[in-house]
Amino acid sequence: MDDSAKAVFHQQKIGMVFQAYNLIPSLSVLQNITLPMMFARMPKSEREKRAKELLKAFGLSELTNRLPSEISGGQQQRVGIMRALIGNPPIIVADEPTGNLDSVATKNVMKLFSELNDKYNNTLIIVTHDQSLFKYADRIVYILDGSVVKEAAHRSKEKRESATVSVFHRAMAKASVKDRRMLRILDFMMSDAQLDGFSQKELESTISLMDRRRRGEIDGEELYKMLDRPRKRGGVGLYEPTARHIADGLNNILGLTK
Repeated sequence: MDDSAKAVFHQQKIGMVFQAYNLIPSLSVLQNITLPMMFARMPKSEREKRAKELLKAFGLSELTNRLPSEISGGQQQRVGIMRALIGNPPIIVADEPTGNLDSVATKNVMKLFSELNDKYNNTLIIVTHDQSLFKYADRIVYILDGSVVKEAAHRSKEKRESATVSVFHRAMAKASVKDRRMLRILDFMMSDAQLDGFSQKELESTISLMDRRRRGEIDGEELYKMLDRPRKRGGVGLYEPTARHIADGLNNILGLTK
């Protein structure tokens, strides 16, 4: 493709949600949302109709004529999402799309994204540091300094929805009294989405190491390193921030300093 063809492809096939919003400050909320369709030469009445339907779906109809400077950061983020969705592109690239949203708004946005994927087969590529969003993904790719360091296996929607319950409950059902204590601590420290990332073996290995830490056989830094170390080198192979979160959290809960 030459530059013109790339521009047309981008315009017709890809929706962008920017972390910094990138709204035009001199345009109203309605005008910002309809902007992509204006360049696509969609009639004004049609593009405004679509924008108003999105505003209603997002619960922001009262903001139609306001400027970006007159609404909150979370509202600006939702306007940016609506702008990406108005053309119903088959591919949506979102950079921290829920970074400035509260928990309720986050669930609503991710529910909408999931519906786009389930009903219309839109592909969503989301960049995030929020592990609570992992439960929505079919595929999770971990990137460090521009390189892929880990990739979670593809799971169907049904497996995604049942993974946390099945893995955690199976472990709880057959656990000893001491292991159940560690499982409850892990459940307290982590969200369902984070627990969803554990395989049965990873969960069992993590609980065993947590109990060794409780008995004083290893210190907090050793726990972290063993959780983070790849399985082929004798560790659990957890994502580094998860390993650190477990080690530091267990120290705090047990009142340990090292």
